Amino acid sequence: MRNPAHLNPQAVQAGGRLSVFEKYLTLWVFLCIGVGIALGRLLPSIAETLDSMSVYNVSIPIAVCLFFMMYPIMVKIDFSPGSSGRPHPQTSGFDAGHELASQTVYDGCLCSLFSRLAVSAPDHGN
Repeated sequence: MRNPAHLNPQAVQAGGRLSVFEKYLTLWVFLCIGVGIALGRLLPSIAETLDSMSVYNVSIPIAVCLFFMMYPIMVKIDFSPGSSGRPHPQTSGFDAGHELASQTVYDGCLCSLFSRLAVSAPDHGN
């Protein structure tokens, strides 16, 4: 079996060492949540300004932050095929069927949950 690292030497290898940021990612997330809550409480005008920057109920600042959060990960993904480039026929049909069925059920549950939350959410005069 060939070493997949020769396909893209810049690709992240599974089981590699984590950086300090990656190792303590949960801590950084909770820290950022705490800072965001504190800023919202201490300077409510910042929250109101950020909230006003939305198009069709989509927050532009959040969309921009999500883009910059996901872009480095997407750049590192190695889209080159594996050793043969073809999926195994024995598992492909099962995997595709299982994925379709489980994703459909999962999506239905999420839609049901969020539609109930949206209906029961209080209207703040918007």
